[in-house]
Amino acid sequence: MNADWGFANDPTVLVKCWIDAKLKRLLVEYKAWGVGVELDDISALFASVPGSREHVIRADSARSETISHVRQHGFLRIEPAE
Repeated sequence: MNADWGFANDPTVLVKCWIDAKLKRLLVEYKAWGVGVELDDISALFASVPGSREHVIRADSARSETISHVRQHGFLRIEPAE
């Protein structure tokens, strides 16, 4: 799973995706997004994606405090992307 933090008019997004090597395609199974999502509302947004609390989420590393906040609210496997 991958997460990106919105800013201004950009959406906060969580996508559950993978690469199908046989089809040579990126497949998106689920997505959740919103513009203007408040910090305290990110956990509810992410929880709408099945498996989001169990899978590793690689998140935009520009906002380490946001990653920490989301981790403290039940998403223990979220980590900064390189």
